[in-house]
Formats: sequence, C-alpha cells, structure tokens
Amino acid sequence: MDDAIAATAELFGRLGLATRLSEHGLDAEVVPEVLAQLQRHGLVGAGDQSELDLDLCERVLLRAL
Repeated sequence: MDDAIAATAELFGRLGLATRLSEHGLDAEVVPEVLAQLQRHGLVGAGDQSELDLDLCERVLLRAL
C-alpha cells in the first residue's frame, strides 16, 4: 500500500499537482475547522465499516500536512 501511495504522489508531482496540504498553504491550524465541517456535513462514520471517526480523520489530516 505504501508503494502505491508513493507512486501516486510521484506521478502527481510530475504532473505539477500538490499532494500535501502544506502545498496549498494550509497548516495544522485548519484541522479543527475541517473536522467540524466533516461533522456538520455528516461525513463522520464514513467508510466501508464506518471506521472514519474524528480521531482517524484528524490523524490523516495531520499526516497530510
């Protein structure tokens, strides 16, 4: 899985597309607002087995910086 993610990020880089939130000028300060928006729009609990809780979403967003 990590190899596929790395290959995708490399491809996007060659195409000039950003793969990190920081490349869009975003930092950790936006994470609470993104989490609040996910909750407001009912997107918490998404996923095949409803595994996308706020904690997991936060960890993903922080890793994407």
